[in-house]
Amino acid sequence: MKSEKGKLILVYVLIVVLLLLVGMLIYVVISSNPKQEVVETPRTIEKVDVNPYPNVSTQCTFQIDLSGYNRLEYAGCKGGYTKYDINNVVLNDKEVKVSVVYSDKNQPRTGLFINDKKITSQVDSLQNLKFGIFDNKLFVLDINAKEANTYVFDSDGEKIYDLKESLSKSKIEDKVLSQGSNVVTVNSKNIDLTSFTFNLGKFEFSTTSNLCASGNAASGSRYQVTYKGSNFTGPQFISQVNCVNQ
Repeated sequence: MKSEKGKLILVYVLIVVLLLLVGMLIYVVISSNPKQEVVETPRTIEKVDVNPYPNVSTQCTFQIDLSGYNRLEYAGCKGGYTKYDINNVVLNDKEVKVSVVYSDKNQPRTGLFINDKKITSQVDSLQNLKFGIFDNKLFVLDINAKEANTYVFDSDGEKIYDLKESLSKSKIEDKVLSQGSNVVTVNSKNIDLTSFTFNLGKFEFSTTSNLCASGNAASGSRYQVTYKGSNFTGPQFISQVNCVNQ
């Protein structure tokens, strides 16, 4: 009886030993196989240029005040970019950073910048941007690309008025330029580029069309925009602009 029990124990021991040997053999086989390296394809990371300004040499970057910029007749540099930093724009005791970048080679990164944010992308001539401060607001007259617009910015450099956007929304019919069924609405392209006047609380402009006998004379309508604080009215008709005899 005892011998049979001893044999049974021996069998169990042998089974355990066998299992251990098999386990060790499997471990050795797995360990001896070389690990496959996972090769990751490197990702191409595109560099994003967050600088809104083009590279302008220090020799072609000028510090100027508001009135000095408005008197400019030509750019300070030829053959590339010229940048003007207008350094005395103060609204409600806060300085607003204003820069104009121009290129006489039609380079792409020109424009008007307010507090390092690009506002416009075209500057045909330095003379086509004019600035004025009224009621602690910066008014910008932009007559580039053969169209006229007026922007207004507050002391935080935020745009609070855009004449082109206002005209697009209001769709004002110009009764002088409209002929019969041909309805003409006031837009940035039929404004007389030389007709703007700015005063405290209002500005005015005129539409234009070569309807007169003289090719250079024009007729249209005079409009006025008034404002109080940050609230601007829609353009209001004032009078007809008659042809000028030449």
